[in-house]
Amino acid sequence: MNVAAELTAVLQQTAFVSEKKTLYPSLTPSELVRFSRGFYPTWSDSSVDKYSRLLEIPMQQRFEKLSHGNQTKVWLLLALSQSADLLILDEPTTALDPISVDQLMHVLAEVALDRGCTIFFSSHQLEEVERIAEYAGFMDQGKLLLESRLDDIKNEFRLITAAGNSLPSQTSSQVLSVAAEGDFCRYFVTSDAAGFAAGLSRNGATVTDVAPLSLREIFLQLVQKEQ
Repeated sequence: MNVAAELTAVLQQTAFVSEKKTLYPSLTPSELVRFSRGFYPTWSDSSVDKYSRLLEIPMQQRFEKLSHGNQTKVWLLLALSQSADLLILDEPTTALDPISVDQLMHVLAEVALDRGCTIFFSSHQLEEVERIAEYAGFMDQGKLLLESRLDDIKNEFRLITAAGNSLPSQTSSQVLSVAAEGDFCRYFVTSDAAGFAAGLSRNGATVTDVAPLSLREIFLQLVQKEQ
């Protein structure tokens, strides 16, 4: 779609949750729902009923009197009720307790599957990204360090531990970092871990472990390499 020529139509199909969870302070969630409903032709009152109950939102309390967690839930309620084709969520779990985070992750997965919409979200909580994302990108200081399908990232990156004499210590495009501890070396490998481990074995090393890595571990390694 042409954003300049079809801005209203684009906005009608886009739901947004801001990092700054601020809405009209004197309105209650029920009043915010009534205020917002008319702007979106695909608005779903059944979604309002469903998610207000699921997220346990006090619908008759003024927004400014709500806890930070409940203010976040109101934003999410309004976004989910728009039935938009695109959900843009900036730090959607801000101030949510662990139970609410778990509920939200289930809701987002359900919405993406049932509705076929795209969810684009940013988060510092990489465990949340790992739970539901299909495609991920890592950013540091405004620079994109990596972007790929999540399954590809998790299948490629490995931590290989090997023991032996004269172990290789150089980094490369495949080996992001090497950490030596006595007779052991740990290699942070970005691709073809099986091939790299086989090469170590052919040169007399004993490969003791080839371990998968979490997104958090991968991100930290990429940032340290960049620095």
